[in-house]
Amino acid sequence: SREHPRRHLAPYVTPGQVAADVGCNTGYYTLALADCVGPEGHVYVVDLDEDLVRAVQQQAKEGSYHNIHARTASAADLGFVEDGSVDFVLANGLL
Repeated sequence: SREHPRRHLAPYVTPGQVAADVGCNTGYYTLALADCVGPEGHVYVVDLDEDLVRAVQQQAKEGSYHNIHARTASAADLGFVEDGSVDFVLANGLL
């Protein structure tokens, strides 16, 4: 269930915001972030592992999320995200 991660994110992420899930892995927080920002917000998703990014994209498609933008990239290569446009960054377990 996405309720557990959403409960932890909701105090910090609100509708209409832009969030980034850097090092998304399996997307545990991704859909919860998308729920928190709502359809008017956006979630940028990045991971080095192309298979994980594809899995997150599939979850987004199956859940009819249109506010998730996923890319296979390094956390250091976020040029596709406009500078100063992100309200919340999640980098869980990213070292």
